[in-house]
Amino acid sequence: MKHMWASLLPLSMAAALQAADLGDITAPLDYAPSNPLAKVFDAPTSPPGPAVVTSLGTVLIGSDQVLDSLKREIIARCGIEGDLHLSFVQPWNNVEVRNDKDWRVVVDEMTGGYVSPSMVLSFRIEASGQLIGTWKETVEAKLYRPVWMTQRRLERGERLDSMVCALKNIDVLSQKLPYVPADADLSIYEMAQILGQERPLTEQDIKLRPLVHKGDFVNVVVNQGALNISMKGIALGTAGAGETVGIRNKDSRKDFQAQVIGQNTVQVHF
Repeated sequence: MKHMWASLLPLSMAAALQAADLGDITAPLDYAPSNPLAKVFDAPTSPPGPAVVTSLGTVLIGSDQVLDSLKREIIARCGIEGDLHLSFVQPWNNVEVRNDKDWRVVVDEMTGGYVSPSMVLSFRIEASGQLIGTWKETVEAKLYRPVWMTQRRLERGERLDSMVCALKNIDVLSQKLPYVPADADLSIYEMAQILGQERPLTEQDIKLRPLVHKGDFVNVVVNQGALNISMKGIALGTAGAGETVGIRNKDSRKDFQAQVIGQNTVQVHF
């Protein structure tokens, strides 16, 4: 913050600028702050064409080899992240490829176009450009990802950090929930409701921790080119990190919008 306020204007000039420039700021920010929770767990519903995966196997193609090839192609086609595990519901009959060890599996269709706990895959096996056969099999899937888990019971309004939550790999397909991603900054959140021990955090469980409260005086930072100004304002609402809040110029009494960037600190974007 020292860099932002390094070139503060004298009080007389700052007051004039407050009334002339900031006092007329009424339009909201041109953009809404990104939601730090925003995280897509499902693959696209319309994935691109099948990826080609070539495997160097034996003459006899077993279930492990086919599942490994299916796994690699699904990851490539859907762009998913995490540790994907696949298994056939019905026993796989080994496929013999005569006089040719160079083969590949190509997925032609998958249920819904995305990864789910149980899905039907239509695929074919080719060797040297020749079709060996086509299959339509039901496959069970598990996708393990690190998710924030509570270390103890957490109360409503309690602040979050890595002391009360820890990352744990779980199957995110078993329950289709909006889990809090591993790269989320927990320090800007608090509990929105009570949650027991060893429970995964979801978007419904947490909310942004207020950094600015209605009626409080806040530091207003203004940056426009080489112009850097700091001033005092009055918060017209309560907001957390990245959110937009109304601010009143305490001298001109004009209102404008600013973005929360820290504890009792907001920034004006032109």
